[in-house]
Amino acid sequence: MHKPWSHAIEVLDVARMRAAEQSMFDTLKVSEQQMMETAGLEVARTMLRELGGAVEIRNACILAGPGKNGGDGFVAAR
Repeated sequence: MHKPWSHAIEVLDVARMRAAEQSMFDTLKVSEQQMMETAGLEVARTMLRELGGAVEIRNACILAGPGKNGGDGFVAAR
C-alpha cells in the first residue's frame, strides 16, 4: 500500500534551483512554459494519487505564491 509522502525528496535552495532550470533550458531546450505545464500537471497527478486516485473534486482551493510557482499552481488547478 502506498504511504503518502513516504519517499524522500531533495529540497533545492534558490541558487541550485535556478542552476537546474538553466540547465534544462540550455541542455534540453525545454521552454519555461513547457516546464511550468509539466510541473503543474505533476502537482495535479500527485494530489490525485495522494488522495486515493479516483477522487471527484467539485471545489478546490489552490494556494500559490507569485511568480513561477504561481504558474505551476494555476496549471494544477486547471
